[in-house]
Amino acid sequence: MSEDWLTIDEAAARAGVSRATLYRWFEDGRLTKYKTRGGQHQTFIDRNELDEITRKEAERPPSQD
Repeated sequence: MSEDWLTIDEAAARAGVSRATLYRWFEDGRLTKYKTRGGQHQTFIDRNELDEITRKEAERPPSQD
């Protein structure tokens, strides 16, 4: 696979988040998931997009829960 694409597990490790967080980002529309051309159930994430999102998340102020 190209160095530009990550699996879910690779992306979670790179971003320092759980798989659940990545799925939440998919649902929120913050992160795009890509399937293989054959429509297989393997999901890939663009490394540059992930890096941009994690940078933005790091800049967000902490929640006041």
